[in-house]
Amino acid sequence: MTATYEVSGIPVGTIGIIGPTRMEYARVIRLLSHLSHGLTELYTKLYSG
Repeated sequence: MTATYEVSGIPVGTIGIIGPTRMEYARVIRLLSHLSHGLTELYTKLYSG
């Protein structure tokens, strides 16, 4: 499972989680979403000024 983070609407990276077939997919989706939003905010602040 993967999620992309971006700066000013431009994708700059992808994070992913590899796990067992029976992992808690709903939890992993929320985690990746949270991480990608956080990375987007962080990199946007760093590169925007």
